[in-house]
Amino acid sequence: MKKLILITLTCLTLYACKKEEQEVEVIEPTPKKHFTATVDGAEFKANGFSSFMGVGSKYYTIKGEDRNAGNKPSIEITGKIQLGTFPIDKTWNNYTAHYSSDGKYYSAVSGSITVTEMDIDTVKNSVHLVKATFNFKTDTVFGISKEIKNGDVYYLKDF
Repeated sequence: MKKLILITLTCLTLYACKKEEQEVEVIEPTPKKHFTATVDGAEFKANGFSSFMGVGSKYYTIKGEDRNAGNKPSIEITGKIQLGTFPIDKTWNNYTAHYSSDGKYYSAVSGSITVTEMDIDTVKNSVHLVKATFNFKTDTVFGISKEIKNGDVYYLKDF
């Protein structure tokens, strides 16, 4: 009888114990490339296409294009290889930017870019990693100017 009571108590004790739930953190993979912004309030998203090209040894170019849109809009930013926040304008002192759509090419007249991460191969003169946010206003072309806001680019070169 003692054995039966002992077995019963052991079973009840084990049954009454709550199992600890393990919390599992799900880490989403970082996309290798994205280039997004709003252009005059409309969403711009480069369809998985961004490119960086070394220009001389001091400058690089970021370009994103929405190839699915009929008007083929694109945003292009050229600047110095350095971290920080810089003005975007037409002077080539820091950064220049352009928006094109429907065969029209708009140049930035004011704005800024903040580059928070960068990895450069100075031997091959290529950019391996860039993370930045940006915004700018363009000049007027045929009576129209553009405002680009909430720009976000992340580029990690495929090896």
